[in-house]
Parts: sequence; structure tokens; C-alpha cells
Amino acid sequence: MSWSIRGIPNVPGDRMRRSLGKVYRRTWYRRLFAERKGIPNALACLHPGERMDAVEEEYHINKLWNLLLAGTAAITVLAGTGIGFILDPGERTVTGLDRPGYLEGDRRQTILVQGTEDEGKITVTVSERKYTYEETQQHFEEVAGQLGRVIAGENASLDRVEYPLNLVREWPVYGITLEWYSGTPEVLDSTGKIADDHLEGSCLVELKATLRYEEYESIYRCTANVYPPKRDRESLFLAQAEASLSEAQDASKTMEEMNLPSEIAGEQVRYYIPQEQPGLLLGGMLLLVAVLLYFWKDEKLMEQAKRRDAQLLADYPAIVSRLTVLLGAGMSASNALAKIAGDYLDRRKQGGPKRYAYEEIAVAIREINSG
Repeated sequence: MSWSIRGIPNVPGDRMRRSLGKVYRRTWYRRLFAERKGIPNALACLHPGERMDAVEEEYHINKLWNLLLAGTAAITVLAGTGIGFILDPGERTVTGLDRPGYLEGDRRQTILVQGTEDEGKITVTVSERKYTYEETQQHFEEVAGQLGRVIAGENASLDRVEYPLNLVREWPVYGITLEWYSGTPEVLDSTGKIADDHLEGSCLVELKATLRYEEYESIYRCTANVYPPKRDRESLFLAQAEASLSEAQDASKTMEEMNLPSEIAGEQVRYYIPQEQPGLLLGGMLLLVAVLLYFWKDEKLMEQAKRRDAQLLADYPAIVSRLTVLLGAGMSASNALAKIAGDYLDRRKQGGPKRYAYEEIAVAIREINSG
């Protein structure tokens, strides 16, 4: 009997089978899983004439084995999340080193330098590929064409600015940095924040941004028509935080560490760096797959039971027709059923498909013959 899912082997060996059988026979397992509504009946329908205790045990042992395999894979991934290792592909002769692509960062590569008599290992820093002057100028023009829409932020346009501007300081697609200057910082500062004090009417503010990539620069200019600010408490806090962090950045450019302000607008604050754990996510997903796989077996079983019922309804007319013919030929009912069952079993031996209606007839004939 085979219950394994394609690609997942059956339980190997009696020792593992006995161990999983012990779990199956536990009272708590049988109450929670083995006696789920519909499972015993579905197994009985799909395996007529077989010992149901053996069928149910085999079914659950293989379910537990699938769960064990998937769970082991998940635990292995979780255990290896914090372990890093480097695979050494072996030495090979090279005439050049692949340079990292645009904006991929520098890469350190250890190479073995071998002369006629001497050799040694050195580490070379291979810098990322840089854009040419012509490419950079094209990027500057492209960024300038999009900046007006980007820096408007929550405002419909720069013609009416009532919310803080989104004065971006980098354009990651091309590795461009931007440094902003405000012609009227008392109304709109270089971070895009509108002055807190009451602004009567509107005020035109000249903005200038210096776009930089490596040694290349370009100037972008625009005008914002600033109105008294509209903002909620959260946006005000974040704007104040950005301004404080910008000041902290400027004040600590020559230091090894950027000191974060402990207060923002008189309020004590704390900072956190979000932690990313892709290994934990993958391991958790595998554990979820293991559990889903376990219960999916039950769903598959119920689907098989439904297909059996549909097959029974489809075969009944043919059986009744054949039975009518045999009875009309003078056979007794038992002999006619035995003939139908015998012909079916002969077809099965020749590789014919399993038909549950005929299986039921064959079981009935065996029970009649056995008394």
C-alpha cells in the first residue's frame, strides 16, 4: 500500500514505522487528528474489504512521516540562519577581475600572485563600475525632469505648498546625491519643513539643489508658493525628527559615529534599527508548509472519497444493464454478480482501472463464498 506524496518517499524501515506508530496510537493524537470527522469513513469507502485499523494506521504513519520530513527541512534552515561560510571553488588562472555593476558597491577579492620563483596572496579592492560623463549628464536631465513632481510630496504641485516638501537627498537609481538650499529658510528650510510660526498669506520661495555624482555636478532650481502649513501631529513630529537628524548629521560629519539627538521638540525619543531575518522567515514558511501538508492529506482523501461517489453513480447503470442481461440468460442473482466481479478482476489483472462499484461486488461475493 502506498500513501506517499509524489517526490516524498514512504517510511523507510520498521524501526521508524514503529516509532511513528506509537505516536499514532497515543490517545491525544487519535482524539485530535485520527478521529477527525469523515476521515475513517472516507478510508473505508476507498479500501473496501481491507482491515480498517491497518488502513488507518498506515495512512496516519505516512502523514506523520511527511510532516517529519518537511519539519526537519524547516528546522535545518532555521538552525543554519546564523551560520555563514565561504565555499572555495579552487584556484584558477585569471587575466582580469569582474568589476561589480553600477551601484553594486566595491568588492574585495583575494588573488594569488605567482612569479617565476616567488608568489603570495594579496587582497584587491575592485570598485564598482562608474557612469561616464555623457551618461551622468543624461541622468541629471532625467532627474531634473522628475524632481518637481517628487518633491511636491503631499501637495498637488509646487504652486500651492501647504504640507512639508519631500526634498530627497539621493536618487538611488543612478547614485545621485542632492543638496538643497532655500532662498527663504525662515519660511521653508532646506529639509522641506514649513516654518511653525504663523505665515500670513503665501510666500514664493526659491529652491536650489546641487545634484552630484562622483566629480560631476548639476544645478536644479525651482520656485515653491508656500502657504500656512497643514499637518497632523504625526507628520509634524516626523518633520521635526528629520530636521533634528539632519542637524545631527551636519554636526558629526567628521566623527566616526553620528550622534542621534535624545530629544526632539522637547520630547524624549529612542531609536531602533529594524532587523531582517530572511532565514527565520524561510524557516517559518517551511514549518507552515509542514503543517499544511499534514492537513492537505486529509483534504486529498476527502476529494478521493467524492470522486469514488461520483464513480459509483456513473457505473451503476452499466452494472444494472449487465445484471439484467445475465439474469435474462437464466443465471441466478449470485452467479450473475460473481460473473460481473470475475470479469472485473480479470480486467484488473491486465492493468485495468480500479472501479469502486465492482470492488464492492467482489467483496460481497468473497464474503458469500466464505460463508
